[in-house]
Amino acid sequence: YTVDIGYYSSAANNETTTQATTAPGVAYVAPTVASGPATDPFMKAEPGEDGSIVHTVGYGQSLIGIAKTYGVELNDVLHLNAMTLDSIIYPGDKIIIQGAAPPTETAPPPPPTETPLPAITSTPSNETLTPLPTFTPAGADTPSPTATAVPVTISPEREPVVIGVLLASMAILLTVILAGFFKKG
Repeated sequence: YTVDIGYYSSAANNETTTQATTAPGVAYVAPTVASGPATDPFMKAEPGEDGSIVHTVGYGQSLIGIAKTYGVELNDVLHLNAMTLDSIIYPGDKIIIQGAAPPTETAPPPPPTETPLPAITSTPSNETLTPLPTFTPAGADTPSPTATAVPVTISPEREPVVIGVLLASMAILLTVILAGFFKKG
């Protein structure tokens, strides 16, 4: 819990106007006035042209007190300013209370005009195609063709699904292996 307590007054109001009396032989020591106010008066910042509100921290102000004064959640203020509950603020610091307002929507752009595509025509080619060589096994001593790995591409949208299926398959395989192990033992 945080308790915000304070009293702001000027030094002129703190001066004592009453005369103190002292016993004979005792020196009178005038009370001293603390320099500076206990807290600065709270001045709410006005929204900027972009709709953002930035508060300048005053002496004795706390994050929770600032958030309550503006009527916003403390977590929102912490998030906007990349702060934590352990963050320390000092007088003069700038605290973002509200980010810039999103731009207002203007009239939608006109629909695109359709441009006819050029016609595609094919022209016969005079090239002759050469047949590819065919594979005919010669005998047992002929080496067999080797398999080559084909890279598989996965779209970013499907990646979580593929990872989930792989993990589930591994879990099932591990369960089968462990079940066989425990069954024998």
